[in-house]
Amino acid sequence: MAILYDVDLSPGKIELIEKWLPEQPWAKLEPGAKLSRVSSFRFDDPAGEVGVEFHLVKAPDGTVYQVPLTYRGAPLAGAQQHLITEMDHPKLGHRWVYDGVADPVCVLETLRAIVTGGRSVDEFWQTDTGFEQNTDTAEAWGTTEPNLTISDLPQGTDADRVQVTVETVGDLTLAVLGEVKLGFLRVPSPVAVDALEAPSGQLQVKVDADEYVSARLLA
Repeated sequence: MAILYDVDLSPGKIELIEKWLPEQPWAKLEPGAKLSRVSSFRFDDPAGEVGVEFHLVKAPDGTVYQVPLTYRGAPLAGAQQHLITEMDHPKLGHRWVYDGVADPVCVLETLRAIVTGGRSVDEFWQTDTGFEQNTDTAEAWGTTEPNLTISDLPQGTDADRVQVTVETVGDLTLAVLGEVKLGFLRVPSPVAVDALEAPSGQLQVKVDADEYVSARLLA
């Protein structure tokens, strides 16, 4: 589960996304465009060190963008070009914020969810009297992939040693780990309403009554 703190962040999450998103070649946004939050979901880092949060935001023209972020307590070696910003967290201290598609913890946990049928985690606000569940979230789940085994995938602190290469094709960003290619949809694709069965090898996300494809295993 994910523990959340009701604190003021500097910069705020939507604020940093509004600054970063127009600079990306796959985003059709003008600088200064205001975004509205649609929803978000999280995966756990088995080591408990890295925050993994997928944000869904809506542009003024109605386009929904997906922005996976990771929050780290120290810089990720070799990932300077994927650093979005740094922020101060009143409870957790200084944080380095990365584009999640290039962070091995985000990539591996997304892959693990897809292959095993895993789901996004429950989130809880820490309060003075205990914990209160955050219900303002999306729900994400993997559709499984029987042709791939992940028993030997690194996790926890070992994940940082995994080399992730990033390639962008249109609004699809590929995270490449050896022979495995995991495609993150920067603009999530709606799930066909008449589909009898979800294709294997996908991460799907549900926001209210709407379902989207968030990521797809390509090899």
